Amino acid sequence: MLLHLLGWAIGNGLLLAIIVYVDDPQRTVSLEGIITTWALVLAIDFIVSFSYTLSPRKHKA
Repeated sequence: MLLHLLGWAIGNGLLLAIIVYVDDPQRTVSLEGIITTWALVLAIDFIVSFSYTLSPRKHKA
């Protein structure tokens, strides 16, 4: 989970740097969409990972 968060932070940092560098909202709207999509993916990953804390998998005998 923490590696996913780190990868998300690095990727979004690079995308934000590109958005600031280009400085044209019409040309970077798709990059903002990518940031939003990956934030949703990270949230789902957190929920799934946290659910294993509440109810861990049963080991096969």
